[in-house]
Amino acid sequence: MLEVKVCIFVVRGALVMEYAVNIEMLYPGIPFCNRIGRVKQAGFDAIEFWGWHDKDIDDILGTCKKNGVRVQAISATGNYSPGDRC
Repeated sequence: MLEVKVCIFVVRGALVMEYAVNIEMLYPGIPFCNRIGRVKQAGFDAIEFWGWHDKDIDDILGTCKKNGVRVQAISATGNYSPGDRC
C-alpha cells in the first residue's frame, strides 16, 4: 500500500498542493535511505516517515539533499508529549 499525503499551503497568494510519500511502507526489504532515491525516481519531491528515534536523521537528511527530496513530515509515534524527547 502506498500512502501519500497532500499538503496545501499558500505561496504568494496562490494555493499550492504538494504530495509526500510515506516511505515506512514503501519498497519493503530495501534499506530505509535507499527508498528516498526511489521516491525521487517515481517523481515525488517530498517524503514523510513515522518516528525518528530509531533512525539516523543525519543520513536521511544527507540522502534527501543528494536526491533533491524534502522531509515534509515526521509523524510522532508513541504515547508521550512533544517535550519528552528534548
